[in-house]
Amino acid sequence: MHSGNAGLIQSLGGDPGKLLAYRFRGKLISNDELAAYIDLPSELELFQDEWGIADGPVWNLSENQLGVSSGKMRAAYSVGLESDPRKRSQHPFWRQYWPSLWAAAIEAIAKAWGANLDEVLKCSSLSVGATIPVETEDGKRTFKLTTDRIRRPD
Repeated sequence: MHSGNAGLIQSLGGDPGKLLAYRFRGKLISNDELAAYIDLPSELELFQDEWGIADGPVWNLSENQLGVSSGKMRAAYSVGLESDPRKRSQHPFWRQYWPSLWAAAIEAIAKAWGANLDEVLKCSSLSVGATIPVETEDGKRTFKLTTDRIRRPD
């Protein structure tokens, strides 16, 4: 099933559950599968993969990297809710990005670790935007996708 369905369900405050949304350790997995992983490393790097949306880059991911099918930008659906109906976190990152699969991935990782979502968000390295401007070697300006490092609290 197309990962856009998982993104739409997340943006409406639902649970993407069994819908494929991520690429991890060489296979496509759902939110439920990510939340059930028992051997997640204590630090994961999230990449905007877009494997199911726009034929985006398919990164060669390491064992500690998770490809999220869509980025952390606020969901582009006009039917989205203004605030998280389940109020899962009060962290400033969460208030902005909860409708995205990026946030769903972080929540699933916290569940897999048995950790509090706010504590995971506090000890992780989270960037504000989805892209940053960069200059290439030949002087051209372009954009680079940001990644986030999600860390397990001690």
